Amino acid sequence: MKSLLVALLAGVVALLTGCSSVTRSVASGVDFTQVRSVWVEQRLADNHNVRDRLVRALRAHGYEADAGPLTMMPEKGIDAVLVYQDRWTWDFRSYMMELEAELRHPRNQALMAQVFIHQLPFRGYSTDGMAEKAIQTLLPRGSAPAPAVPAGL
Repeated sequence: MKSLLVALLAGVVALLTGCSSVTRSVASGVDFTQVRSVWVEQRLADNHNVRDRLVRALRAHGYEADAGPLTMMPEKGIDAVLVYQDRWTWDFRSYMMELEAELRHPRNQALMAQVFIHQLPFRGYSTDGMAEKAIQTLLPRGSAPAPAVPAGL
């Protein structure tokens, strides 16, 4: 009986301690200190408001951010476009299993950086936490824009 309990406990621990992962890649020569304004491309299939969560996370990190279809993006003043793909699953509750986000140049769509986050069931981040982790990983704190200084100071 004791060995059965130990085996069951080991199985539960193995299930809950599997591998979550965060992967980041950056194109060579990208200077994130020049990124101050980010446009989050609106996905038609965004049923969980991930777009708005990414905008909030960007603003919390000091970036100007807005969202919408690429056709509504202003022609000037945007330094990067954030494109994302979220994948959801259901294990007794609906949750985001993966988030892939790419930071692209606004004019030629060249890839600047990308992050891929995968989490396990029953552990990991909330939807807001996934958005926050994506922004922290794509645009690390050292690359945050300097706060705007009012003219005349």
